[in-house]
Amino acid sequence: MIHGPARVLVADDSEDNRTLLIAMLAGNGYQILEAGDGEEALRLAASADIVLPDVKMPKPDGRAVCRRLRLQPQTRFLPIVLVTALDAKQDRIDGIEAGADDFLTKPVDRTQLIARVRALLQLKTQRDDSERLRSEFTSMIVHDLRSPLTSIIGFADLMAVDLAPGQRREFSGHVIASARQMLQMINELLDLNRLESGLSPVKQQTISLGLLLDDAVAQAGPLAAGRGLQLRLDVPRDLPLLLGDDRQLRQVLTNLLDNAIKFAKQTVRVSARHVDQHVAVTVTDDGPGVAASELSELFERWHQTESGRTLGKGSGLGLAIVKRLVDAHGGTVSAVLPPAGGLAMCVCLPVPNGLPVPNGLP
Repeated sequence: MIHGPARVLVADDSEDNRTLLIAMLAGNGYQILEAGDGEEALRLAASADIVLPDVKMPKPDGRAVCRRLRLQPQTRFLPIVLVTALDAKQDRIDGIEAGADDFLTKPVDRTQLIARVRALLQLKTQRDDSERLRSEFTSMIVHDLRSPLTSIIGFADLMAVDLAPGQRREFSGHVIASARQMLQMINELLDLNRLESGLSPVKQQTISLGLLLDDAVAQAGPLAAGRGLQLRLDVPRDLPLLLGDDRQLRQVLTNLLDNAIKFAKQTVRVSARHVDQHVAVTVTDDGPGVAASELSELFERWHQTESGRTLGKGSGLGLAIVKRLVDAHGGTVSAVLPPAGGLAMCVCLPVPNGLPVPNGLP
């Protein structure tokens, strides 16, 4: 990632040529580094964001500089634009084989210079961002999977010794719970990857949101009861029909209910209202809530609230999946801090014209 002004290394044994290129780059906010030969260019390259080496530069020449930079891990993907007075086809082929990204032919045109530098710096920024996300992704996966895996191994080791039946059942329960936690995280990763890769298109089906809510609450009932929670449903019988993907909207409701049940102290409430051309579904818990400053970050992947980190709950993926599914349906999702405390998740979905309103649910 480029922090501050981009650093452009101009490498040429001719001071006049360096001065000309630097003058052309002036006014674009770049920090300029200078090298008078190949060895100096190689020393400075690790501090640069892009390198402009002259082909005929000595000790070594520009093509040799390219080859050596491509062999070093720190500069393997550093953008390189060879500056050359040569214009033969074979010269350009040799430069490409040496690892150059682009060429500038002398006399250098200022417009082409600025365009090439700007384009390659933009590509470098995108690549650096991708590498950063990959590194963060790997770190989070290792961190989040290590805890339940350590628990599984620890309790499995204890079960290998002679235990009383009650202890064996208890330890088996811990192993199963940890394995389910790992499986949920893996499934969430796969779901998020499919959504972000465009591999989960929205199927247009006619959906009764009232029935969908009834089913989601019924499925979440045992989990809520197991934690001593009340699960309340407040949904009118005349909610309009929607167009969307039944499986994806079920996942939205399931993720919101699971999240609310994780943090609730006594009660989780599910309500729905028809407002203008939208249906608003709200899932509210009476848990610890979040800081107001965290509301805008709740739907980012890997984000865990302060309470979530403290209690060791959540992977930081469930709400990111909710947002992508709701966005795909043309809706919006937001988090609200109720006056009484806790957290409310509000999903707003559009109601298409021309669909009937149910006369009540069985």
